[in-house]
Amino acid sequence: MDQQDKHDLLWIREPFLSSQHDYGRLVVHGHTPTTTGMPDLRRNRLNIDTGVAYGGPLTAAVFVGERRNPITFIQATDPGP
Repeated sequence: MDQQDKHDLLWIREPFLSSQHDYGRLVVHGHTPTTTGMPDLRRNRLNIDTGVAYGGPLTAAVFVGERRNPITFIQATDPGP
């Protein structure tokens, strides 16, 4: 992470999204909404951007201790007026 420039940390999409590279840890990210409204968990990364800006749910991942993967996800939707 410390070798990436600030622009890449905010805006990189490819080849990151299609990469199978093991980063030595699970990279949790957003900035690329999923089309399913569900988090996209892969062996090397977790995308929790489920499209809240476009009417999808707001998603949080719950981690415990040193476990690499989340134990669950919490989603909230706008109940409206």
